[in-house]
Amino acid sequence: MSEDWLSQQYNQSWRDMATINGLEAGVFHRFNGKSLVWYPIDDWEAAGYEIPTTWEEMMALNDLIVSDGDTPWCIGIESGAATGWVATDWTEEMMLRTTSLENYDAWVAGELPFDSPEVKNAVETWSDLWFNDDYVFGGRSSIVSTFFGDSPAPMFEDPPQCWMHKQG
Repeated sequence: MSEDWLSQQYNQSWRDMATINGLEAGVFHRFNGKSLVWYPIDDWEAAGYEIPTTWEEMMALNDLIVSDGDTPWCIGIESGAATGWVATDWTEEMMLRTTSLENYDAWVAGELPFDSPEVKNAVETWSDLWFNDDYVFGGRSSIVSTFFGDSPAPMFEDPPQCWMHKQG
C-alpha cells in the first residue's frame, strides 16, 4: 500500500497505534469499541440532562431521571449460550475505574481471582446501578431475559422509555 493511500484511509492516530519502534507494523482492519454510553441526544437536550463525568455524577443523574418519572437505563444481557458477556464488559470497565492497572492486568491474566476484594468491589459498584429496579427499564429481573441487541430499543420510543445504554 502506498503512503498516500494509507494517509487517505487512516487518521494518523490509528497509524501511530500500529507503529512499533518507529516501524509501521500494519493497519487495523477491525475495531471493537467498548464502554460507550448511548443516549437519545435530542430528547436528552430537551430534558436538560447533562453528561456526567464521574460515577458519582452519573448516579446522581440516575436519581434525577427517576425523580422526573423516567427510567435511566436500558440493559439486557441475554445472548443465548453467551448470555452474560455484557456483564463482563461492565466488570472490566469498573476494574479499570476502581483498582490499579496492575490489578486489572493480574485479573486478566487469571492471577487475581474473581472473589478477590478488587473484583468484588468492581462488581458491587455496577450492581448499585443494575440491581436498582428504578434504574433499569423493566426492572432488574428483565436484564437476563432481554436480548442485548434489543435492549436499547425503548430508548428510541417517543418519549424515551429509558435514557442510556452502555454497549460497544
